[in-house]
Amino acid sequence: TFFEPKTTRVATLEFERTRKSMSVLVKMTGSEYKENVLLCKGAPEMLLTRCNRIMLQDGTVQKITKAEQKELIELSQDMASTPLRVLALAMKDDLPAALKTMAKGDEGKGHEMLNTAPENYVKIEKDMIFLGLAGIKDPARPEVKESIERCQTAGMRVIMITGDTKPTAEAIGREIGLFDEDESIE
Repeated sequence: TFFEPKTTRVATLEFERTRKSMSVLVKMTGSEYKENVLLCKGAPEMLLTRCNRIMLQDGTVQKITKAEQKELIELSQDMASTPLRVLALAMKDDLPAALKTMAKGDEGKGHEMLNTAPENYVKIEKDMIFLGLAGIKDPARPEVKESIERCQTAGMRVIMITGDTKPTAEAIGREIGLFDEDESIE
C-alpha cells in the first residue's frame, strides 16, 4: 500500500492556527515516488480548499470538483457532530524543485523556502491531492458527567472551553450533560 515504504522525515512545516494544518516533507524509500513528497493534515474546511485533486480508493488521482469539496466538508461536519475530532489528509508530489531533492539537514534553497514564517507555508501546501478524512474519538472521562451534575445541583454555572469545532463541542457538551439533547445553544 501507499504508506508501506520506509519514510524518512526531511523537514516539518509546523502547525499554524490561521492555516490550521501541519505538514512533513518526506522521502519514501521503496515507493513509486523517487523524489520527496509533502504529507499534510489539518482542518477539513481549510485543507480541502488547497486541494485540486483527489485520490480514489483504487489509487487513481483525478481532479476534485467544488461540489465534491463541499460534500466532503459536510461529511466532516457530520463526523464532528458524533463527536469525533476530524482531520483531513492530503499530499503533494509536484513540489518546487528545491524541495523535491532536499535532504535532511540541507542548507540549500529548499531550506530557505522552509525557513520562513509558518503562515507562509500555505504557499507550499497548495494544489495538493486529497487522501481522506480521519475521525478520532477522545471520550470525556467517566466522572465528568457526574461532576457537572453535582456542580449544577450546587447552583454553579459550568462553562466548557475547547479548541474543538462547534459541532464537536456541541456533541461533547450534550454527551457529558452540559446541556440537554433538545436545548438550543445558539
